[in-house]
Amino acid sequence: MKALHKLRRCIVSRESYPAYKMVRFVLSPDGDLVPDLRGRLPGRGCWVEARRERVDEAVRKKLFNRFAAKVAQTRQRDDRAQDIDDVGGDIAPGSKLTLTIPEGLSDSVERMLRQRCLELLGLVRQSGQMVMGFEKVRSALQATMAPVLLTASDGADDGRRKLCQGIENLRVIDIFTRTELSQALGRENAVHIALTSGHATNRFIHELERLQGFRNLAADED
Repeated sequence: MKALHKLRRCIVSRESYPAYKMVRFVLSPDGDLVPDLRGRLPGRGCWVEARRERVDEAVRKKLFNRFAAKVAQTRQRDDRAQDIDDVGGDIAPGSKLTLTIPEGLSDSVERMLRQRCLELLGLVRQSGQMVMGFEKVRSALQATMAPVLLTASDGADDGRRKLCQGIENLRVIDIFTRTELSQALGRENAVHIALTSGHATNRFIHELERLQGFRNLAADED
């Protein structure tokens, strides 16, 4: 958990943020730029704030190319402890490394983050920090046991309104479809889900906030 809160420097804005608000990128042995959502892949990496416009700017300004040149210059790609947080300055002549940036990099990161969120929902359920079933969810919300309501984007609006009625400081997330939620949780017709406080829920929320930087989430706080 401490690693999530460690400050990392964005190569675009040069501002520092906790790692859970960033996306790490590394180079594969073949020179492909790879998003490292968990921050665990080997090799020297660079960090970008988890926002679509930041990643697009890094591509447009060829900052990933400078990152690759820095890696080639230092020749320490296996040194995981020394990520590159500044791609400015001079690049030594001959410091070249073949770099392939995937087409639609921001879209790829968004898809990966979306899948990661759904995977974490399974962990939330295993941790016992989830309540399912309309009546059970309503009881949990009314008892202020659950600060987060997850509701299928294609679910009935009436059900959502009934659950939210009279509940303050409730975060409502409705970006995942009924099918996505059902598959992630191994349960048919998963529409309304309450998340209770805990470590697993916090991890899911952190990942959701990274996803939010790449799309216009239909997530509100009522």
